[in-house]
Amino acid sequence: MKQSALPACTRFGHVISRSFFLPARVFLLKSERLCAFRTKAFARIKLFPALGKMKYAQPPKTGARLYMLLPVRDGEIIVTEGEKKTLAAHQVGMNAVGIGGLWNWMTNGEPIADLNLIKWNGRDVVIVPDSDVFQRQDLLRAVYALGRELRERGASVSVAEIPQPGQKKFGLDDYLVAGGRVDDLETFTLGGQAFRSASFWYGRWKMKTAAFATAA
Repeated sequence: MKQSALPACTRFGHVISRSFFLPARVFLLKSERLCAFRTKAFARIKLFPALGKMKYAQPPKTGARLYMLLPVRDGEIIVTEGEKKTLAAHQVGMNAVGIGGLWNWMTNGEPIADLNLIKWNGRDVVIVPDSDVFQRQDLLRAVYALGRELRERGASVSVAEIPQPGQKKFGLDDYLVAGGRVDDLETFTLGGQAFRSASFWYGRWKMKTAAFATAA
């Protein structure tokens, strides 16, 4: 995978302040003005400062979307979490799409419709979550469930592990800014030992989500 030098970031770091390829935007908004923001269209709002753990907001009942800054090209796809990481991946030439959170590829127990916009069959897909994922079973389950969904759509899925030398977690954007290369990351298949516990959990979870979707 060819990667170019990482250009200078936009203001406030890797913040997207432009339209997505899909009809969605990210707005830079001071937290105290959040109540004044009104739109019926999907948008992600970056808050300055964050409201506790809440760093982004979006209008009610607008659901989850994939973040695709440019049309998806042929070949390998990188799937990462969040707008900043998706932008950072594009800045070094990756064919990347983003999800708003590890579970934001689903809504109401069903995969989001945006997944149908990409031809997954026959593709190599590398999911690149934050560095703390392999330390937490709850996060690893979310990654595994996403991987299974993409595999069922015909993709060949692997998951990359970003090293975390200290207590602070690293995202894909942090890793790339530090000079890292995705090609150098250790990757794991869904059938590997790293996902053994998640694979046992997945069967029960799949039945529960199917029941939820039927009830809805």
